[in-house]
This record gives sequence, C-alpha cells and structure tokens, in this order.
Amino acid sequence: MTVNTELARATFAWTGVETSFACGFPADKVADLVVFFRTVAGVQSQLTIGVNYNATLAAGTKIATVTPIAMPAATGTVTVTRRTPALVSETLVDGQDFSNQVIQALHDKAAMRSAEDRTRLSRSLVLEETAEIGSGSYDAQGSSIRNAAPGATANSLATVAQLQEIAAAGGNVPVPVVGQTGWALIVTGEGTYAWLAIREVPAALLADVGKPLVVTAAGVYGFSDATILRVDATQAHSDANKARGRSNLAALGLNESGLRNLLINSSFRINQRAFAGGTLAAGVYGHDRWKAGAAGCTYTVSGGVATITAGALAQVVEGLSIENSGDHVINWTGTATCTVDGVARVKGDTVALTAGSNATVAFAGGTVSKMQLEFGKATAFEQRPIALELQLCKRYFESIELAYLPGISRTSADAMAAWQFEVRKRATPTLAYAGTLSDFKVIAGNSVYSNTLVPTFEGASPHSVLVKVNVGSSLSAGGGAIVSLNDTARITASAEL
Repeated sequence: MTVNTELARATFAWTGVETSFACGFPADKVADLVVFFRTVAGVQSQLTIGVNYNATLAAGTKIATVTPIAMPAATGTVTVTRRTPALVSETLVDGQDFSNQVIQALHDKAAMRSAEDRTRLSRSLVLEETAEIGSGSYDAQGSSIRNAAPGATANSLATVAQLQEIAAAGGNVPVPVVGQTGWALIVTGEGTYAWLAIREVPAALLADVGKPLVVTAAGVYGFSDATILRVDATQAHSDANKARGRSNLAALGLNESGLRNLLINSSFRINQRAFAGGTLAAGVYGHDRWKAGAAGCTYTVSGGVATITAGALAQVVEGLSIENSGDHVINWTGTATCTVDGVARVKGDTVALTAGSNATVAFAGGTVSKMQLEFGKATAFEQRPIALELQLCKRYFESIELAYLPGISRTSADAMAAWQFEVRKRATPTLAYAGTLSDFKVIAGNSVYSNTLVPTFEGASPHSVLVKVNVGSSLSAGGGAIVSLNDTARITASAEL
C-alpha cells in the first residue's frame, strides 16, 4: 500500500437511503476507523461496528468504505475518522533484511498518523501564527466553545462575576434589594430570573456525622438516618442493607451489567464449520462452541432456535470464564430439558459453580434458544454484537479459506507460510485441513505452482502456526512465496474443550 492522500476524515449526509460511504482515504485495519453520528439537533454519538455499520478496505489501496447496517434514525451526518495506533510491532535488527512489505507498512502507518495529527490540529483551538505564548489570541475558527468551566481568577475564560454581568446586561435579572443578602439567583422561566431566600439549616451534632440533609416539611430541613452509599471511603453495611440495596438496583435495572452470560453463541449465529444440521458423533462440534453429548446428537437450527431430535447438545464453559464461586442461574427458551454437570435443571434454577473449574451445560429433547448461565441473579437475555460473539468463539476454533498466507520458499520443493490467528487460542490448537491437494498452491514471482503433498504444520502455538506446502520443485530457495487456498480449501485450528 502507498499512502497518496492526507485525508483522514470524511463527512457524509445520512438520509436513510444511502447504502455505502466511500471514505477516500486508506486505513491499516478496519479497527482503526471510528464512526460518529450527529443529529440535526447537534447531538453526537459514536457508532458500533458490526451493529450500526460494517467497514471494508479495498485490496491493494486499503481505501475504506463504510456500509450502514442499523443506523440511527435519519436525518443526520455521518463522520468517519481514522485513528492509527501509535505502535510498532516490528523489531529492526542490525544486519537483518526486512521485506519491502514490512518497511512499506511502517512508512504507511507513520504517514497516516501524521495526516491524522494535521487533521486534528486543523480543527483545534490554535494560537495565531504571529502570537507568542502569553500574548495574542486563540483562533476558534468561527466555532463556539462548549463546557467552559466558571473561571477561578479574573483572567479565566469566564468568571462567575462576568457571567452575572452578562446576564444582568440582558435586562432579565432583577436588581437585589435590601434584605436579600445571601439569597440565591434562580431561573423562574425561559429568560426570567428571581432571588430566592436560602432557609437556615439546623446545626449538626456529633451524632449527625455522615447523615444526609433532607427536606422534612415545607421550608424545614433535618438530618436523616438513611444510609448513604459513599465512594470516597470504606463502609460497613449490614446484610439487611446489602439485600435492600441489591433489590433497589434490580428494580432500576442497574444490576444488569454487560457480558454476564457465560455461554457463548447461545443464538447459534456463529457457524464457522458450516454445519447444515444432521447427526453428530459423540464429542463432535456443529455450531461454534456446541458439541454432541456422549450419545451423539441430531439437531437442526432455524431462526436462532435449535431443534434436538436425538441425543444432547452440550457446551463446556471454560473454568477461566467462571470468576466467582457460588450461585449461578441457568435459563433458556424452548421445550428442551437441561443438565448442568450431569444434574437435571429447570428454568431459573440456581447452580453452585466453582471459580476456575469447567462446567458442562447440555440440552436434549426439544427446542432451545437464548441459553444463559450467569452469576448472581437472573437477568434478561444478553444479546451481544455478532462481531464480539465471533471473537469469543475464535478463542476455541478458527478457520480460514480463500486466503493468501505470506511466507518463503524454504527449499526448491516446499514453501512455508505463517498463519497468525485472529484470536489467541485457549491452548495450542489441533490443526487440520480440508480440500484436495490442488486446492493449495504456491505463488512465487509470476508463477503459480500446485501442491503435490498433504499440507503439514510446524511450530504451532496458541497464537500462530507455520503451514508447509510441497510443489515438487521449481522454487527458488530463500525467495518470497505466498501459500494460497481456493474457496474449497480450508485450514482449521481447534482448541475446543
């Protein structure tokens, strides 16, 4: 890739009918793109990839394109910016050659970061070119300044006195009269103000330490015995108060923090193995994270609902995901029965799990969807973004097809290429391939060579593996090579439990 533009930001009108936004600038990774939406009223929000939009990078140029999925209601403005991480993953060593791709990538990232800095600087509050620090003016370029705090000194941007003078100059603030000393200025309506007397607060006694001041009657105040939850100091709360607090939080929905569900792919949206439904032998996986039980399993999936007609469909929850020992709640939708670690459970059952120990959840005989296992108490089903769900699945299983893996010609007969897993695996995975020998090829220079032997794997670790392909001869030892997989070839890495 060559960076041939200093653009790092693009703005588009969103009327609800647009199908894509061509950004006109490149990015190193899709994750480096940040997308915002601004309503006509000026309210800004950051959008989520995989939920509100998808993004792609063009082959070669890496020019970014954003495609709407579930955008906010029209109309408004969509802004796409690029934020390239200020990181360098390559280590340069004296006397060691590096490929043009590595060197080019380093320069491309540096150029993109420089363009991003210029873009932000052009939109910043900047001291005039001819001014020195301590003199001159800052140029806001015609934009208003928001969230300015009241000034602490006379030289601050806006002191309280200055704001009062501005309000009084508008003619809406009444002039204080005798007897109004210590009164507060309040808003009584749009553009109107009045002075309000501040009632006396009763003297606090030693026994009142830590008690909140409350209104006990019209114009009367007092100190309450209510317990206040503090964030600046450690407190000792009774079991009764703790229970009451949890109940109040639950009533407000404030105890339903995200990422509660320990089960992965509970709506069967991720299917990397492309399982079309049918019968699985014991321990064989179908949809991601779900495998056949000890007696096998026959099931199909439609609309996120699995119908199990024989055997059991099970998921092993990794012990590292179970951070808390104690009561967990199991729930699901459908007619299937459930067991947790071999013990029959009904919907809403409390299950005692041990932190750090694996747990097996299995369903049989009926329909099942929206399975949820969570610590503490039952909450609504957690619908995670599909991009996040896919990442969770790839900790245990990942596959590639129709891919190009960069590598070298180790000898005149074989080429070696690196597959860097998208997600670090739970453990060193088991590698496998599918397809015919000719589905794997080696590209070297302007030539394409067909594979002649079964692909093999070397140096496997939780984060990567070397893929070896043999073409018989004709390669230049030590030269660059690309191992390619066509659309019927597949390599898989499995670290399932």
